[in-house]
Amino acid sequence: MRSRLASHWRDEGGAVLVVFALMLAIFSGIVALSYDFGRVAATQSEMQSFADNVALAAAGELDGGADALARAQAAAEQLIADSQTYGEGPGALGAEDFVLTFYAVRPDASGEIDATTTPEAAKYVSVRVADRAVTPIFGAVYAALSGNDAGRDRTGAHAVAGFTRYACNVTPLMICAPGADFDIGASVGRSLDLHLAADVGQLAPGALAPLDPVADLIGMDSLCAGLDGVGLDICMIAAEGDKPVCIADDGVTVRDSLLSVSLDASLNIPFDIFDGPATDLVNDALYPAASNVLSAFEPLLGQCLTGTNVSLSGAAGLPLDDCQAGGTCGLLGDGDWSAGRDVYVDVNYGGTDPYPTATTRFGYFQAELAAELAGETPDGSSGGSSGGLGGVLGGVGGIVDDVLDLVVGPQCTSAVSEDPARRVMVAAVVDCGANGVSAGSAGVPVLGFAEVFLMTPVGLDGTDGVAVEIVGQVGPDPSQNVTDAVLRDVVRLYD
Repeated sequence: MRSRLASHWRDEGGAVLVVFALMLAIFSGIVALSYDFGRVAATQSEMQSFADNVALAAAGELDGGADALARAQAAAEQLIADSQTYGEGPGALGAEDFVLTFYAVRPDASGEIDATTTPEAAKYVSVRVADRAVTPIFGAVYAALSGNDAGRDRTGAHAVAGFTRYACNVTPLMICAPGADFDIGASVGRSLDLHLAADVGQLAPGALAPLDPVADLIGMDSLCAGLDGVGLDICMIAAEGDKPVCIADDGVTVRDSLLSVSLDASLNIPFDIFDGPATDLVNDALYPAASNVLSAFEPLLGQCLTGTNVSLSGAAGLPLDDCQAGGTCGLLGDGDWSAGRDVYVDVNYGGTDPYPTATTRFGYFQAELAAELAGETPDGSSGGSSGGLGGVLGGVGGIVDDVLDLVVGPQCTSAVSEDPARRVMVAAVVDCGANGVSAGSAGVPVLGFAEVFLMTPVGLDGTDGVAVEIVGQVGPDPSQNVTDAVLRDVVRLYD
């Protein structure tokens, strides 16, 4: 008897079956849990895809228009439809399942960024899809067997998308808006009395400053390939041709050393002035002068005008608006330059206005240039001279003798451009006051991109003034832009 019990105790028959049964139970439990987890994951994936698509559809309408928010809401509600498989409630996902929140700056995970209801300011949209409960299948069976509550997993989705507008083929410059309510489009034809920005302190309204060519610009090749330092700065500002430069409107970076760029030297190249670091660029086909460089200055000696070789000429340059000349308005004029125009016509044309239909200074410049290229005198007859606009005005003997020696075309460089936009640059406009902008500031939002016409050379009068006329705002239709600048809209997901 005792030997039988001992034998039975040592018998291992059937042990594998017990182990197998235990492992099967564990494996089945894992499979069951995986199935339930898979249902939750699948539901979350479906809802996340829905949230992403809704965010992209809404962000695509945040172009700064007055109806941007209404269009964004409509696009999200009408363009996107999806479904979910395992969550409780309707299978279809639609407008009733999400909430949109709009922001002027990108929202972070902390949720501390204030939302905006201003259509012109909204650049980002947050989409939050309401949670759906997913009832476990095998979990319910286990709960029933164990007498516990099965519970339900809940899952939702969240997405953030933003709209960024890039202005490409532009100069890497920015203008501090003359006021918080400055409207570029409504200011066409008005003059701006700008000044070169200083390194110290917050930039004041009217400051003209360079942007960082590394942090904010893309495509640094082709036209300016192989250049760096001041040479690269001058190329991106003053070279003629398609510039490999794009600036995003959602935040630019100001150069940390504003005086190192030599803005005056760059801006003066179209006026046939090759001074300072631009001295060696004279006769370089990449840096031509404009065909019309008429100003109130001429070389003291020789043919090349510089900051030290300068004297007043007998000519008159294009003037600021009358209210600015009279000190009755500020940085932004009112578009009335009639008194200054009379002086310009009296001095340069003997009192007879050859282009009375030209309403803006840029329009007047274009009329002069067209007459030059057609070989006509201002009264419509043949000029007979090939000396540029100097030849045109030199042929106007019937107007006034004083005009005979007026030289308007370039005298220093042999490289001359016939492009009317040679003296037009594109600059990002920012609100420096509201954003506390100074040298090195980053993430500064852009109000828009202005096309401005350079009216006079910079620095020859002993000041840091930069007189320009607003000729347009870069828009989505390239054919409507004065320059070859183009806008490119980019919509992307962030979270």
